[in-house]
Amino acid sequence: MDDALLAALGEKYRELVALRSESAGDVRPRLRALAARFPGALRELDEQPLPELVARREALADALSRRAPVPAWAPWMASYHGLLRVALRLKRTGCDAARVVISYMPESADEPERLSHDDVAAMLAPPNGRLSAWALARVALLHGVSEREVSSILFARRA
Repeated sequence: MDDALLAALGEKYRELVALRSESAGDVRPRLRALAARFPGALRELDEQPLPELVARREALADALSRRAPVPAWAPWMASYHGLLRVALRLKRTGCDAARVVISYMPESADEPERLSHDDVAAMLAPPNGRLSAWALARVALLHGVSEREVSSILFARRA
């Protein structure tokens, strides 16, 4: 995982911690910006307790400064955001799936390098209508881990 992705995830967790800690003012513009840059991040804001968000922020800062290795979950989270971002972009444009597969170019380092016909079909019409569930399954496949492990580590509520 490159430093730019680590730094971006670190920024996300700094913003999540700030949003969770602050109570003044209209935060809707910040929430929209966060969701656009990191689709699925608002789920973390809703589900993860503040100590977990702080721990993730600190783990990423330590990895970026080389005081610690990159946490195993960080590439998974980056892939999750990238997949959701691509899917939402495709849904907005309403493109023909075959054309998307041929002309697809990632716009960010966390987005997949290429898309298969199955990927595009699932993004446009996710199984059971759940894009997030499809993305978690795809992350598991991309990183060679179980879907249960990805889901439990990325989104399980912590005490």
